[in-house]
Amino acid sequence: MAKVVKLNIINGDFAQGFTVQVEIRQKGRLIDPKIANLPPAPDIPELYHNFQEIYNNLDQPFLNFQIPPDQNNEFPTIAECREAARRLEMRLEEWFDHPSMKTLRIYIEQHLRRTEPIQVIFQTDNEILKKLPWHLWDLFEIFPKAWFSLSTTFNIHQPNIHTHSKPLKRPVRILAILGSDQNTDPNTNNFERDGNLFNNLPGARVKKLPTPTRQELCQELQNEYSWDIVCFSGHSWSINTNNDGQLQINPSDSPSMRELRNAFRGAIRNGLKLVIFSSCDGSGLANKLMQFQIPQVIIMRELVPDEVAYQFLKEFLQLFSQGELFYLAVRKAQENLQSIENQYPCASWLPVIYQNPAAKSPVWPHLINIYKLNRGIKKLRRNINLAIYIFLFLICCFIVILFPQIKCTLSNNCSVKIPNPPSTPTVTAVSPISTANINPNEQFFSRGQKTLISPDQKYTNREKEQGINSFENKQWKAAIDYFSKYLKLQKNDPETLIYLNNAIAELRKEQKNQNYITIAVSVPMTKDLERSENILRGVAHAQSRLNCGSVDNIINVIKNDSSTALNTCKGGINKQPLVVEIVDDQDNADNVAKLAENIIKLDRNILAVIGHYSSKTTIASLKIYNNKIVVISPSSTSSDINEYGFQIFRTTINDNSSAKILSSYVQERLRSLNQSERQNLKFIVAYTKGNPYSDSLKKTFQNSFALAQYDAEFDLLTQKPKDILKQIETNTPTVLLLITSAKGTTLDNALTIIEQVSQIPNPNLILIGGDSLYHSKTKKKTVEKSNLVLAVPWHSDDEQLPFNREANNLWGNNVEVDWRNAMAYDATQAIIAGLTQINLQYNPQMLKTYRQQLKDKLLQPDDSSIQGATKPVIFTQYGERIRNDTNSDEIGVLVKVKCTSNNSCKFVKYNLPKQP
Repeated sequence: MAKVVKLNIINGDFAQGFTVQVEIRQKGRLIDPKIANLPPAPDIPELYHNFQEIYNNLDQPFLNFQIPPDQNNEFPTIAECREAARRLEMRLEEWFDHPSMKTLRIYIEQHLRRTEPIQVIFQTDNEILKKLPWHLWDLFEIFPKAWFSLSTTFNIHQPNIHTHSKPLKRPVRILAILGSDQNTDPNTNNFERDGNLFNNLPGARVKKLPTPTRQELCQELQNEYSWDIVCFSGHSWSINTNNDGQLQINPSDSPSMRELRNAFRGAIRNGLKLVIFSSCDGSGLANKLMQFQIPQVIIMRELVPDEVAYQFLKEFLQLFSQGELFYLAVRKAQENLQSIENQYPCASWLPVIYQNPAAKSPVWPHLINIYKLNRGIKKLRRNINLAIYIFLFLICCFIVILFPQIKCTLSNNCSVKIPNPPSTPTVTAVSPISTANINPNEQFFSRGQKTLISPDQKYTNREKEQGINSFENKQWKAAIDYFSKYLKLQKNDPETLIYLNNAIAELRKEQKNQNYITIAVSVPMTKDLERSENILRGVAHAQSRLNCGSVDNIINVIKNDSSTALNTCKGGINKQPLVVEIVDDQDNADNVAKLAENIIKLDRNILAVIGHYSSKTTIASLKIYNNKIVVISPSSTSSDINEYGFQIFRTTINDNSSAKILSSYVQERLRSLNQSERQNLKFIVAYTKGNPYSDSLKKTFQNSFALAQYDAEFDLLTQKPKDILKQIETNTPTVLLLITSAKGTTLDNALTIIEQVSQIPNPNLILIGGDSLYHSKTKKKTVEKSNLVLAVPWHSDDEQLPFNREANNLWGNNVEVDWRNAMAYDATQAIIAGLTQINLQYNPQMLKTYRQQLKDKLLQPDDSSIQGATKPVIFTQYGERIRNDTNSDEIGVLVKVKCTSNNSCKFVKYNLPKQP
């Protein structure tokens, strides 16, 4: 199956440039989305219009007799047309050669093999972009089995059942509509010549419809048997600024597509897969048909001479009916038109495919080779006979082996003694404990009835233990009192703050009959407490703001215990507070599937999931979630997640963005090197082999510099730091990239390397790393000396920022607000914003509907944005967070370690120097 490259041109113009969402898909799976740009080119529209005006006024036998001849009979010459085309072509070559276009082409090259079939779909509503000869882009020289098609941007997100068209079957049913016979060339007979093109097509049944009335045409299109292909030959033209078109079906009637909409819609419902307009100026026809969800249309973009239309249709039908891929048949037929461009200039520019992105390209069916079929039947018979022989042989072996025992039994002369049955002991009746309904995975779930922090990780005092016991016994006021007392002593414990919010919600339900809304957050509590608590702080922060109206209010509850809880915390979604269930997934990809199955169970009433922490665990959970519930990850950055299609949202940036940020920093540092040093650049990477996040960032950074390979690679998990350091000292790298996993071993090994590498005499060393190195262990004086720079999803040094100020009030100044905290807060805010837009009432039977509605609202929120910690949260149609590169403050940034004189160290934002 061909891979699909979709270039969705979402906004912009030729004066400012265009923004493009680039998607690569194989077998429906999204491989690696990207945001790219088409550079400004304000002169291209003028060059195109100049060419179009000259071309349309050529003295040619066009298939559109409505174009009046020049009254002075002064026609542009073919030479003038070629010159106008040459100017446009040269400007387009410059445009295609722009660095941003080269980057886009290289990006496609990195993900696709040059020998594989590829569909490239340009999705845009800009009519000039649709008219451009995109086949001149050198991308199509590099990929000989690739070709392009056009698509509009409406209705593509709501494909109906007809867009996923079934394969063509024999016989292929073709309706050939032969329009007006007012031929502009007296030496040819359009009816006879064009009609003959459909003769002798293998496996086809063709009906020719010459100059039909409107009623005859509509009846045929909506006939009870379905048409696979409709081909119109005759006169046509676009109207209403290319939003519609007209067909001259007979000398006195030229209906528009809008007037024929019911007929074409009926044909599409019955299975119509392809419409070919062998006629002039078909853009309006195609645009209108795209609104009807037609799978494919072939048109001529400009006025077309009869000979050009005939030659293209002839070549295409021959190639397609002989088994060539649909879009490659179009490419070859289109390229074949160059042979007549001495007489018909730019003939190869005219044909183009309009493609519904949700539809598969048609494939011409072929008769089964009878010889191969007979040979297959004979082979099947031989296999069946062999199976029978083996079965009989096994029966014989079975009889031979068991014959002595059978004989012994029949003769009652067996030498084997059968022991007497053991005496039945006296059993004292007890009341058994039923384990039938105990789910072993429940130990990993808690809303407040247990702590998920293991005893060896952190001290838990008596107040928290009593609060948990009270919560388990549904003594909500007591639970609120005990949790509040504990938080006065240990205010930076987010698990307890979540339990306090949950206890207040339970008390509201008990005393005020107010139901609550439940979400889950999955973190590796027993494996990585520091990172887990950072995520939980973001969730608890957003939960407290929603349930109690403000952070100050939840702080007041902590001060005053349960006496003020109900009067202080009255917020929620439709007066329904938010309850958070914490799940300890232990960062274990093998066990996460069972936990995910429990999360999505309807009796848990969980509407959404925040998590999982690592990309490895997230990927392992996707096959279970399978779009059954909204999942938002605040920390899984691997680009490999996109290969599984759209199943999760991410408030964090992915590794493509991190690699881009790191590349910008490295490029800036390389500018200070002399020419000799630049010629001897060495890139070394020390990473965690086999870890999805580590592998992904390693690959994306390599692609950002177009490296064939790194000069050396080391595994932080299996190789000792001292051995890696020896190699680093020997190779003298220019760039050393360190990527740890979530496991403590790789972090410690990387820190050992960082602390030692600053002592190696290499002043030009550029030391960089990923966000997994953003850890309390990294904040050291020795790391500051190494000049380590990290790319992280978020950072802010502004202590007066509302989010930072509220976080400091909640957790205390000793807790540094990090990117995981902010991204988890953004994830919770996104869920809250989506649920607020739903008419959400407590109804367990509506849980599936609510989950789907939440997903829809996150993709298309009412205000187009969700207010996060510092920046709005805006998702692409595939759940990726949009990062505005022109204003990247705080979202996707570089950080360094900075220490004060008293050796107090923290992360600070590192700003690249502004280019003059």
